[in-house]
Amino acid sequence: MDANTQTIYEELKEVARSRQTLFYEDLSKLIDLPPRSRKLYEILDSINLNGYQEGRPLLSALAVRRGFRIPGAGFFIQAKKLGRYGDTSGDATAHATFWVDEVHYIWDYRKNHQTVKKKKGGVPNSAPKVEAWLSGLKHLTSNQVVSTAPTGSNPVVSTIFCPACPGELCCLEEDTTMPL
Repeated sequence: MDANTQTIYEELKEVARSRQTLFYEDLSKLIDLPPRSRKLYEILDSINLNGYQEGRPLLSALAVRRGFRIPGAGFFIQAKKLGRYGDTSGDATAHATFWVDEVHYIWDYRKNHQTVKKKKGGVPNSAPKVEAWLSGLKHLTSNQVVSTAPTGSNPVVSTIFCPACPGELCCLEEDTTMPL
């Protein structure tokens, strides 16, 4: 592992221990890369691949886009390639459910410092909570909940998800805290 990859890996582990997420641009700054650098995404992919091969969670799930507060399409593409995410519908709720489950898997793994059993393709236990939460947001239109990724292919969940605020009012807007 080169020095930049090691730096990013250590930062992600620390973020996991504190049960938080962080923005891609914060990781870029750690190793003096410009925002949205392809090199950062390659580093995150290599960390995920290494972790997957050793039976660990996909640590880059903790890195999120500032505007959406959920990982970018590349995270879900790699998770599919590794056989960790099986949804083919492109459904935003499926993306959010998988991501929430993966974040919890990471937090539990880091808390326990041992392998937590995870079924291939993700654990669907968050799906009912995510569905109920989305349907309960009557003041938001569907356009505000689901938007199209920059590539125009995969729908993604908008800024209403904030895993850094469980059990409290979300830092984004009142009544938008997602049940994690």
